[in-house]
Amino acid sequence: QFVTRVHAFLDRQHAPIKLRRHILSYCSEVYPRRMFFKENESLLSILPSDLQNDIAHHMLRPSLQRIWGNMPESLSRRLAALFEIECIEPGVVLRPDMGFFIVTEGAIVVSFIGLRPKVAAVLTPGNEYLSYYGIDALTPQTQRTPCKVSTLTVCEIWKVTSYEKFRDTLS
Repeated sequence: QFVTRVHAFLDRQHAPIKLRRHILSYCSEVYPRRMFFKENESLLSILPSDLQNDIAHHMLRPSLQRIWGNMPESLSRRLAALFEIECIEPGVVLRPDMGFFIVTEGAIVVSFIGLRPKVAAVLTPGNEYLSYYGIDALTPQTQRTPCKVSTLTVCEIWKVTSYEKFRDTLS
């Protein structure tokens, strides 16, 4: 029904074919994904913290184990409790101070910046080495390579809320 209404709107506006394709692509692919992820974010925000932590653990445990290997459940629960979910639009450049996050849906591009900018990696869920970003925030700023991190698609990420607790838990 939504796409039919979009078609009708575009017909009334006599939109050119190229613009119609872009709008229909957005409305049939990007918009529903964005709404789905925003709904996840909204649902999690209304839960009490113990249930938020339980679902975070359920959703993040496979990623945590891919990143750090097999770990006791008590540790993965403590780590998962340090994350919060966030839905991010396509084309958003993430702040350098965003910290550590795990990509659970979508794709994020990491590019080296400087004289010769180039793509360093594309982060996607389920990839053992390329499903997270920001571990270098645990190292001194002077030892980090400057990067630009931006979303290619609508993304759902889980980001660390407290770096101090994150560092303490990892140590």
